Amino acid sequence: MAGEVAGCIRPSLARMSDALVGGVHNFGVDRAAANLILTAMPRTTHITTAGRAFRERVVRDLVDLGVRQFLDIGCGIVPSHGAVHQLAQESAPEARVVYVDDDPVAVHYAQQLLTGNGRATAICDEALLCPQRLVEHPDLCRLLDLTQPVGVLMISVLQFIPDTAAPYTAVAQLRDALATGSYLAVSHALYEDVDDAVAGRLRAAYRAARLRVVLRRRAEIAQFLTGLDLIEPGVVDMTQWRPVPAEDGAVGPWQTHGHGCLAAVGRKR
Repeated sequence: MAGEVAGCIRPSLARMSDALVGGVHNFGVDRAAANLILTAMPRTTHITTAGRAFRERVVRDLVDLGVRQFLDIGCGIVPSHGAVHQLAQESAPEARVVYVDDDPVAVHYAQQLLTGNGRATAICDEALLCPQRLVEHPDLCRLLDLTQPVGVLMISVLQFIPDTAAPYTAVAQLRDALATGSYLAVSHALYEDVDDAVAGRLRAAYRAARLRVVLRRRAEIAQFLTGLDLIEPGVVDMTQWRPVPAEDGAVGPWQTHGHGCLAAVGRKR
């Protein structure tokens, strides 16, 4: 299995997610790795799609709450439609957005996509585990005022950081750098929703792609929001975080069935 994704280009999470939703900003090695993940857990495509929908709902809700600054960490390939800056600026043209990723393709594509919106958007080539470097990044400092509320998005990114104290420390350091009234939105793969056999196949598939996935328990996921006040409905299945009914008032089947991810949004006291 490892041979299928071996080669001079290493698979990246950003490009694999792009491949899962039918994007074109990926390589054969990314598509091969994504196919391994799909074989292990066929609903991965639904999780990826649901994650994007969750991000959209959070952005719109935070704009309604008065947030005008956003930090999208682990943004992946920024979509040409439905990107955070587009969603925020629909209702608040003055909104400013900084994207963060350490995948060179994601960074390069975002730089091209954001041309013409440079006074309100930027992409930072940084990793989550370096929060001090991130908050001191010149592009972030140019666009965001950390003495004012910021909406921080960490959508399906924390599950790819090894299960040690490091991710909790990094999130806490970033939280401490934010102003009162800031928000943190998190989604994360849930251990309790995946049986042991599937979890084993999923970990093996990611190892074959030279990546690692961590399925944390509900309490471990909630720990990322320590020190924040959860906003309703709290820590819930990602598809059930303030779902938006279709135009006919019905809720789509993807919104009514658990997909193995929890989501929550917390406000800094």
